[in-house]
Amino acid sequence: MNQGRSRWWSLWGLGCLLPSPLLAWTSQQFSCKIETASGLTIATLSWRGGVLLRLRSPNGTQVESKAYSLLNQLESWAEKGIRPSDWSLGRRGSRYVLQVRGEVFLEMEPQWLRHSHAEPFALGRQWLQNLQGAFAEPYLAVSGRSPLEVPLGQERSFSLWGTAQGQGKVEVAPEGLADASLDAKTASLWLRGRQRGDGEVRVQVGPARLACPLKVRPLAGGWLREPALEWTGSLPSDLWQRALRQNILAALHLQPGASWRWIGEMPSSPNGETVSARLRLEGPECFPVSLQAAVPLRSLPGETRPARALLLSNRPESVGGSMVLAYARLPAGEVLRWMLHHKNIASAPLRLEMRLENHSQEWQRIYLRPSWAGPHRDEIYIGHQAMRGYWALRLSGGGYFLPLPPQQSIVVYAQTFRPGEVLSGLGEVAGEDGPLALSIVATSAADEAFFRPLLKGAQIR
Repeated sequence: MNQGRSRWWSLWGLGCLLPSPLLAWTSQQFSCKIETASGLTIATLSWRGGVLLRLRSPNGTQVESKAYSLLNQLESWAEKGIRPSDWSLGRRGSRYVLQVRGEVFLEMEPQWLRHSHAEPFALGRQWLQNLQGAFAEPYLAVSGRSPLEVPLGQERSFSLWGTAQGQGKVEVAPEGLADASLDAKTASLWLRGRQRGDGEVRVQVGPARLACPLKVRPLAGGWLREPALEWTGSLPSDLWQRALRQNILAALHLQPGASWRWIGEMPSSPNGETVSARLRLEGPECFPVSLQAAVPLRSLPGETRPARALLLSNRPESVGGSMVLAYARLPAGEVLRWMLHHKNIASAPLRLEMRLENHSQEWQRIYLRPSWAGPHRDEIYIGHQAMRGYWALRLSGGGYFLPLPPQQSIVVYAQTFRPGEVLSGLGEVAGEDGPLALSIVATSAADEAFFRPLLKGAQIR
């Protein structure tokens, strides 16, 4: 026989009391192994270490689809607490059928028999005995995929199924990983994550025991506050979309290293009083999170306050490595006009960022009117583009507001430019409620440590 590919997939964790006292705690699954051999696709359904049935056919898609359907049925019936007597072998016309509580589970169709080298009745009886034997011992099952996932500092409930009866108890190993309790009235298992790590939840009801792998991790993030977008005057579509993205980012809490993405196509212009945001947050050693929000949109009259100070980031104009290019502190309510123009003369790409820092103990409302251009090799052209964008905003009163959490920083611009390329920008910024700091920094990919946040606490990206 030529051995081909094989893979496993399963639906949920199960446990039982085995005869051997050395293996009292078990973690079993309804599982399906898909293999290819001698031109056939073979699907083997198993439970508690024993084979329930095996389907063979040259049509791989058909076999996998049928096996997945049978696993779903087994999961559904196990939830209802089926027993050996619930299984039977009957007939439908000229074909034998496996039944559970009088409903058809599997019809002995020709494609399952042709390559099994067995008579329909003999094969059906063998599969019936396998299924009856598998459900002969009292069993427990728990809802959800394996391992059970519980967010750090949060509580989750899982339903217990099965035929086991009697006194119940639960424990978690290692101790301190999570708090656990059983609710006999609702047949529920409650878990609260206490520390990050992996372990096992052990449940016993009467003679049946269930051991489920457990994983405790923080969520990748969540909302710090409800997002909203306010802007003034007229904004080009790319800047309006940037404003929406930054306002959502500022309203999020993300674990270190976590990121977020917009699900679907992000709008580039307002269409109504709200925009529906669907986000996916993911990060290393974190549970992913899906978030939704109806983001209120509010257009305000053009803003024309004069700037009282100028921050020029142009000395040096040519940047050859990691350095702080400009830094300024702004009093509350003061409008700062900033301008930057830099050329990469390093031998590798550099990254330029503009970061705003909230040094107060309260949330701040920041006003931004930015125009960016580049990267480009023509420094005259790119400077002209930045100037044109700024004056278009200035004349229309265009800009947007951005909330910033206390003692936090946010990157409002980040762009990589290659050797010989130029970045240029011109704009205004004002802290509406308290002191604000602005920094412009260049860094190389090999010098990430240089780019750590200037403030304590997690950096919002």
